[in-house]
Amino acid sequence: MENTARRPISHEVMSALDLSGRFFGALAVSVVSRGGSLEDLRRAIEDRETLEKMTDLIAPRIQSEDMVLPFFRLPVDYRVSLDLRDLQADFTPGGVSRVFSRSHEWHYQAVCKHMDRTAGERTMRLWHYDRKTTSAKVLKELKSLREPYVYRPATPWELYAFSRAYPDLQREFWIVALGAHFMWRGQPCVAVLQGDERQRLFEHYLLNHPWSKKMPVFVCLHTRGLGRRLMSAFARPVSTREEKR
Repeated sequence: MENTARRPISHEVMSALDLSGRFFGALAVSVVSRGGSLEDLRRAIEDRETLEKMTDLIAPRIQSEDMVLPFFRLPVDYRVSLDLRDLQADFTPGGVSRVFSRSHEWHYQAVCKHMDRTAGERTMRLWHYDRKTTSAKVLKELKSLREPYVYRPATPWELYAFSRAYPDLQREFWIVALGAHFMWRGQPCVAVLQGDERQRLFEHYLLNHPWSKKMPVFVCLHTRGLGRRLMSAFARPVSTREEKR
């Protein structure tokens, strides 16, 4: 017999509903304070062009060929050593770039220099550019984003934490952390997750080299805006099954 018992509404759903109610309430007060009416609000909701204008003011418009993936919330430990000998256990044998070494000095992007390095949970998002681009353009676009979506590029430690929490995603596309780079043979390099059905790799790539279409996804951290409870409603569960090496 089918179980028809009603499921309790989760705290995350209630939080999202509360946010929606407070948002509409604030909008109504603002409209009325300017001499508007509830009819104006009703018309705004029904008019697609007005909704588009409101959305553009709240969140920046991304290019139609780009794709922003859901939020991910996962633990990050900044004490982890990014050294070949310590990393290789988490990837395919021989799958960690031989250039990774404890001796590397990591140079942070300006927005990452004073970031919180306390171990704990971080909210991340993937930004997929289905077009040719450069690291400089990506960093500039991230910097231009307004509330409530404010991001900074991820660091290699955050990229490594992402690879452990979601090991299969790098089999589908490259995942890049632009938040810090090291110098190798006179060239700045960033950490990149790569892979396919047979292998998972932790590699490096030239920071100033162009990124070709359909190749990279840039991981970035949500630094402020939406509340933690609402974020958790979008986060995907961390995989606990044994992954292929």
